[in-house]
Amino acid sequence: MAAMLAAWVATTGLGACPAAAATGQAPERGETVRERPREAYDDIGFRAGVFLLLPHIESGVRYEDNVYRQEVGEDEDFVFFVRPGIRAVSQWSNHAVSLDAGVEADFFDSHKDENSTDWFVTAAGRLDVTRDARVYADLGLRKSHEDRGDPDSASVGEPVAYDVWVMSVGGSTRFNRLALAAEGRSTGISYDLASQRDRDRRRNELMLRAGWEIVPEYEAFVRAIWDKREYKRRQGRFNRNSDGFGIVAGAALDLGGLVFGEVSAGFRRQDYEDSALPAIDGPALDAKLVWNPTPLTTVNGFVQRTVEESVLSASGFLATSGGIGVDHELLRNFILNVNLDLANNRYEPIAGSPRRKDDVIGAGIEATWLVNRLLHVNLGYRFERRHSTAAGGDYDNNAVTLAARLQY
Repeated sequence: MAAMLAAWVATTGLGACPAAAATGQAPERGETVRERPREAYDDIGFRAGVFLLLPHIESGVRYEDNVYRQEVGEDEDFVFFVRPGIRAVSQWSNHAVSLDAGVEADFFDSHKDENSTDWFVTAAGRLDVTRDARVYADLGLRKSHEDRGDPDSASVGEPVAYDVWVMSVGGSTRFNRLALAAEGRSTGISYDLASQRDRDRRRNELMLRAGWEIVPEYEAFVRAIWDKREYKRRQGRFNRNSDGFGIVAGAALDLGGLVFGEVSAGFRRQDYEDSALPAIDGPALDAKLVWNPTPLTTVNGFVQRTVEESVLSASGFLATSGGIGVDHELLRNFILNVNLDLANNRYEPIAGSPRRKDDVIGAGIEATWLVNRLLHVNLGYRFERRHSTAAGGDYDNNAVTLAARLQY
């Protein structure tokens, strides 16, 4: 029995010590603990012509103690889920094409009306024109549903499902120290429920970016964004079509692979065609930074501010979010994650309506065990709390998830 146990420990890698991970698995420049290649535990896929196919399926159970995200009268339930998917990646030395598809199905034990089946299909391509110039295009289709905590669907008696399509085309080039980039993106959203059809809309965006490499691995840049949003029909007496713009300045940096990312700040504004809907504006923030304090630890942080749509008594809301997450490699095949995120949603009220503000805090911990190349196991806990100035808008929710992922 002792010999069998020792062989199993050796096979799964649980006997690997942190020192071995530090010497044999230290991240390369710019790599994180999660992205680091692990030859014994990464999926290998199989060839199909010029493509590498990477199939997987994840399944498990989640317990939630507040299914409807209510302030009072919380209902608990177990949710069984399954997530099959496949990714195809081209294996050319230049250019690239990738295809992704998957299904995400949730089955509630008691609250059957909350069952949902989402899916997605995406395709992306990149053409390397020269060493310093490339163009790309993306296309995606997705069926999804809104979270029960979304204020826009709180009064609907079932999950609000919707379809999304996204198309984008862009390119980038570099002339010595000068880097230029442009991207156009179009997004369409349509809702399944007849009561939600006045939320169907299209959003067209154009982004232009210019950067200058001040010193190696440090680039200062400016970025301008134009944003047009068009609804298919009026929402009652309101025309929610709008035009927006944003301008930010920032820096992209890489300090020896220990700290890298982008930080920018500026101004953002959205103006509505209907004079009854007040404009939304404010400072624009966008930052994503990664810090590798040790070969075994990665710290991820982000801050973002965007203008979002709403069907409440407001033209929309200014969404500010931020968070921090820490990945630590306890063993070569055992990763622990802790995370904290905060969000503030400030609604711009229509005249005569009260101003709504929502503050949301989320925190979680997750352990990932890479059993072998074919099997990964996750166990996680997440807490979420919302405090709102709207009556009945507060809630707490605790969720515990156990999942297993099979891959090839």
